[in-house]
Amino acid sequence: NRRNYLFLACEPNFLLKNILYIISCHLADFNICVANHLQYKLINRLMVSKQKVITIFNGVKPKNIDSGQKHPSGIPLITFTGKLIKRKNVLCLLKALSRITLPYKCFIIGYGPEKSRLIKYVAEQKLEAKISFIPFTPNVEKFLSKTDIFVLPSLAEGMSMSLLEAMSFGITCVVSDIDANKELIKHGKNGLIFSLKKGHVDLSNKLSLLLNYPELKTSLGKQSLMSIKKIYSANASLNKCSMTYAEIHKFRGN
Repeated sequence: NRRNYLFLACEPNFLLKNILYIISCHLADFNICVANHLQYKLINRLMVSKQKVITIFNGVKPKNIDSGQKHPSGIPLITFTGKLIKRKNVLCLLKALSRITLPYKCFIIGYGPEKSRLIKYVAEQKLEAKISFIPFTPNVEKFLSKTDIFVLPSLAEGMSMSLLEAMSFGITCVVSDIDANKELIKHGKNGLIFSLKKGHVDLSNKLSLLLNYPELKTSLGKQSLMSIKKIYSANASLNKCSMTYAEIHKFRGN
């Protein structure tokens, strides 16, 4: 289970997908969740047997990139990576950026059905000089290595690999207040969390805070990378996978 435990109403065929998802969770011999909040929801909300559920975090390799100013121009770079779909809530980010008067550049990296609507909004707000749309690329690291602030405004996630990758570069992350994001980011400690209820206004305030206080951005970025090293490293994830599958094999053998 790698996504939010239920599909949202804004997603195609969400009702049918939810029915099939719930049935499959109960029929499965074993459910491996990528986050603690997913394990909790399967057991306590979908009533899946506790013995059939375990958590193995997604893991990434720490990059040890300096968390100071990264963009060659000296202008802070804000980045979003992911599918351009309603669930990712990218329009909220664009609305937040439209309120900011401080210098910045923003890369929106990805593809999806929302792209034309997002490009239209940027044109209407006359933000083309600040916001650029980058086609999906497997080499996203070359952009993350220059990024100062990563934003994930999603309405739902399981445990975002995009967020983990950004954290592995020591990037300061600003995320929405959904369970998945709050499991990775602790507000004011290794990143900032904005309220979906307050929307783009709160996101704009959080971004402005980081742009105004670069030392805060640097400090949070260092702690972001530390979280990866301590908890969400690829080695820790692989070790947990090996141990889990060994236990399953032993159980099956008996």
